[in-house]
Amino acid sequence: MKNQNIFTYDNVQDSIPKATAGTGTISNANNNLIIGVGTEFLTEAKIGDYIYIKAQNDFRLIENIVSDTELVISTAFGSALSGASYDITPTPIYTQVKIMAVTGAPDIDGFALANGKELEFSKQEHGIGADYVLPIDVNCTSSRVATVTVVN
Repeated sequence: MKNQNIFTYDNVQDSIPKATAGTGTISNANNNLIIGVGTEFLTEAKIGDYIYIKAQNDFRLIENIVSDTELVISTAFGSALSGASYDITPTPIYTQVKIMAVTGAPDIDGFALANGKELEFSKQEHGIGADYVLPIDVNCTSSRVATVTVVN
């Protein structure tokens, strides 16, 4: 049986599924190795989760956790990170995601969604051969509000 849940994103930037702030900061030199300072990768993340950099509206799949201060991601971020804050977005679990702009024009994966409009993502459309919808960046800062309906 499929479960449906509704979330509200109000004056916040977060991901779908919702992320958790990571401890410490991370750096890399445009490669797949993430080096942490004060990080706790072994307890806060698992293989299949995503490193989420809100400032870049970007996610990278965690492929290997070497230690509390080193992990390997699927591909390098578009620009080098140096002492960056990060979040951990859990392994995707939703087969369908519907996002509706309630007020303002929230940014969905970097694109403005007009007030009153909806976007729908399904596992088939969002990732070739994907079992679930890949992580989505929802930026509702500056008093923008979106409702998100998810199915798993």
